[in-house]
Amino acid sequence: MLKGRLLLFSRWLALLLLYAALIAYTLFQGDTASWFLTYFFTLIMLFLIFSSLFRLKNWQVQRVFSKKEYFDGDFVQMELQFKRKSFYPVGYLLVEQRIPLSLGSHYARQQTIYPFSKKK
Repeated sequence: MLKGRLLLFSRWLALLLLYAALIAYTLFQGDTASWFLTYFFTLIMLFLIFSSLFRLKNWQVQRVFSKKEYFDGDFVQMELQFKRKSFYPVGYLLVEQRIPLSLGSHYARQQTIYPFSKKK
């Protein structure tokens, strides 16, 4: 756990040092291209900061089945419902459902969802 936090801290520190070097370059150079780089990198930094504050733990995931009971050989149809509290835009979400061996299968089904700024 400590190693993971140290790695995360070192990445943020490297990003901040790179940002400080870019600002110093912009202040010394002063041309249009350097200011464009600074503004563009500022937007990227803000997006990264807000993305790191966004937690998937605040999501509520619920499975809704079409029937109450299933028998051997039946086709199972279900729907995943996601609810979240914030309107923070999420570009895509990769959902993986592992099917247990007790159901006779050992693969995982993956699906990509594009929620963007929907709450439900």
